[in-house]
Amino acid sequence: MIFEPVIPWGWLGVVAAACLVLFCFLLARGTRSFRPRTRMLVSAAYLAGIAGILFLLANPGRKETLTVHSHPVWIVALDASSSMTAPMQSSGAGGSRLDAARRDLKSIAGLVPDGVDVRWVSVKDSSSILPDAGALARVEADGSSSPLSRSLAALLEDERSGGRAPSGLILLSDGRDTEPAHLGRLAREAGNLGVPVHTLCYGEKWEAPRLTLEATKTIIHSFPGNTVQASARVRNRKLGAIQTAVSLLDVGGRVLDRKVVNVADDADAVVNFTLECPPKSAHFSLKCDAVPGDESGPEGHEALFSIQAMRSRIRVFMAEGAPYWDSKFLAQFLRRQPSFDVRSIHMLTQERFYSINTGEETGAKADGESIPSSLEDFLRFDMVILGKGAERIITPARAAALHSFVRDYGGLLVFARGKSYAGRFPEMEALEPFAWKAPFPGDHQLTPSPEGVKDGLFGVVLPGSGADVWRSLPPLEDSWDVERIFPGTRVVARSPDGRIPLLAVKRVGMGAAGMINGDGLWKWDFFPEALRLGNWYEDFWGQFLPWMQTAAEFLPGYDLSLHVERTSVEPGVPVSFSMSWRGRGRPSGLSVEVADIRNPEKTIFSAAARQDASRGGLPRWNGVFTSPGPGRYILRARMAGSGASPMPDVCLDVPEPPGERDNLDADPAFLASMSELTGGRRLSREELDGTLPAMMEPPPDYTSREEAFFPLWNRWYVLLVLALLPALYWWVRRRNGLL
Repeated sequence: MIFEPVIPWGWLGVVAAACLVLFCFLLARGTRSFRPRTRMLVSAAYLAGIAGILFLLANPGRKETLTVHSHPVWIVALDASSSMTAPMQSSGAGGSRLDAARRDLKSIAGLVPDGVDVRWVSVKDSSSILPDAGALARVEADGSSSPLSRSLAALLEDERSGGRAPSGLILLSDGRDTEPAHLGRLAREAGNLGVPVHTLCYGEKWEAPRLTLEATKTIIHSFPGNTVQASARVRNRKLGAIQTAVSLLDVGGRVLDRKVVNVADDADAVVNFTLECPPKSAHFSLKCDAVPGDESGPEGHEALFSIQAMRSRIRVFMAEGAPYWDSKFLAQFLRRQPSFDVRSIHMLTQERFYSINTGEETGAKADGESIPSSLEDFLRFDMVILGKGAERIITPARAAALHSFVRDYGGLLVFARGKSYAGRFPEMEALEPFAWKAPFPGDHQLTPSPEGVKDGLFGVVLPGSGADVWRSLPPLEDSWDVERIFPGTRVVARSPDGRIPLLAVKRVGMGAAGMINGDGLWKWDFFPEALRLGNWYEDFWGQFLPWMQTAAEFLPGYDLSLHVERTSVEPGVPVSFSMSWRGRGRPSGLSVEVADIRNPEKTIFSAAARQDASRGGLPRWNGVFTSPGPGRYILRARMAGSGASPMPDVCLDVPEPPGERDNLDADPAFLASMSELTGGRRLSREELDGTLPAMMEPPPDYTSREEAFFPLWNRWYVLLVLALLPALYWWVRRRNGLL
């Protein structure tokens, strides 16, 4: 017999001595009226019972060595989310992913070695343990989400809290995880338990039959009264050749226009709507009709866009040291536009200048002093346009001031006729998008580049790259080959062979510089063959100049800028915004108001901006707020005492979180990461028969010898005797009329 006392031996001795003294005292007082023989018998029984109880506190018992036979436990989990109903193959053949997984599930059940226990688990919106493989195979793939990592991590947490450690886990899935951020949590839980996760992947890339609509440009900047073009791209995937209708609606839901469009199978079609820029910024929606077989939800048939009405005229300074038809046509065009306020100076000879401004029919004599010569002079304008002969009118000091105007104060610079100077001009080279090499002989057709289409200049505000008009217009001449393209430059049009960049925009600090690498645009407004195509000269300049302003910090005519870190975010995440000021004085009380685009007059909440360190010499403010629920929102800048100063606004998209059916592509890479992080393997369906039995086979030494302790106190007869001995004392007292 051995002892394993419940309390240390020293304390047990103290407790035993105290109990014996106490109970002897109580026993002596309680049996004074008994006869001596009875008193002796009762006292002996009572003290024997108390001594027995104190003896049990020492926890007597015996130890034995036992042979323990353990059964390893495996978990087999089946992804039962709705994405498993997608076909196994991209062609749609081979049945569903769930059908293939059910067949493999049956094979796995037959391959489990003897002596191995299996927990059969279905994973949908959460995990559920089922009694056997047959019950798991009958589960339908109807889960609205597939949180694979989160569900499996929770399952392993339950195993750990129950003191169990599975030998391994096999997951049958297509790899679609709607909460992939929990993969690290699963890896930690699997690592803590030493559980490898082996994966079987089902399916290939698959896009469900669907019809979707998106606005090619969500924000359009224009001036009130100008004609703007809103475009929508209709995508048809696996619906066959279809016909649908796209409607243009205002914020109140009133249909403004409606167009029928035919879309070939697995193709896109662009629908264009022409409307007039309203006096105030307004918001619109585009909706397309559903067609039979379409599996996309209603949200896929609607797109929102905004027209931001700019109330301040674009102040333009135009200068040229070697006038030609290009500059003359451009100056005339800009002076006719109500949204431009133009001041132009042209150098005829070294001593002769003439100036013609907006509202003037004829030019007037001027002198070289009329050309801006300091930063303060340039800050009276939003945009500077230079032609040829810049070295004759722009001194190094003027070039430095112009550089600061663009870089530090968000000004716009346009090189309207390519390389604007002869020879070298180091002070101007820092503003140009290219490092020049040599004149390139021949004429070059202006051809939109993929980057120009991506940035929304072509295919949105101007015809796309495949439009016949770009092959029909007169070509550019006097273009230059370039040695290299500087960082931050977007080449939006090239020569047909792609060698010569013909149209580019470069971000310069807070501003931007645009370059047309060549002469001859004036022919678009003069030659009869060009006019037969429409007035593309006016269309080009009327769309390119407003589009170019999106590359700069400030909108023309605005002294306050507003930018958000991202224009599309998930619900409930931090959104950072920044504001800069280039006007007079130092503003205060800057904030951003957030409103639903469908009810723009009602502010949902405001976020204050805090002044930060200046950037480029300009005061700067930063702020942050938490994105609201799914929807489209308008963010409006606000400033104390702004008066009539125009305040910028931007749009923020908060899309619905991706649903289970939004992306049905199998994701074997995700399952491979899951296996790699947990020490598991990527299994193939072909190797199940040869791999699985060996992998699940328990090791030969899975039986173990363990030492077990058997205490004395848990035997019923011992407890009965110890209870009867004190009970005898109380029975005798009752027989003698005592309590």
